[in-house]
Amino acid sequence: MAEARQLPVAAIAATATVAGLFLLAGILYLGRPGKQAIAPPPPERLPPLGAAEQAYLPHLHFSQLKMSRAANFLGQEVTYLDGEVTNAGSRRARAIEIVLDFKDLVGQTVLRETARPLGRRASPLPPGASREFRLSFEHVPMMWDQAVPEIRVTGLLLD
Repeated sequence: MAEARQLPVAAIAATATVAGLFLLAGILYLGRPGKQAIAPPPPERLPPLGAAEQAYLPHLHFSQLKMSRAANFLGQEVTYLDGEVTNAGSRRARAIEIVLDFKDLVGQTVLRETARPLGRRASPLPPGASREFRLSFEHVPMMWDQAVPEIRVTGLLLD
């Protein structure tokens, strides 16, 4: 008879223990600090430069620019521009969009390309930091003078 009474008491104790564990897990889950919000990737096309972005342009420096050519896996010639971009300002650069003008021997533009030296999914470039980049171009005209193209910043997203 004593065993018959202990069975419901044991079942109630086990149920209470399980419920307590679920309650504790819920409190720990809901009480944990939230994850830091991740900024969405920059848009496909950046808006035109505003006054703040125009004023920030002198803080962006492109250096160690070097052109090279290589064949890709299809045997086509690909032209590369390797370099480094430095953010010498006080704000984070989330995205930088540039226009590159490839010139011929008389200084006329034979190709104009738009590119992103940070890439669409790259982390922002903090103040005082530099980052290497590589841009590739598949169809550079034969008239190109083989020099580093002229670079103009046409889009900038700052934090």
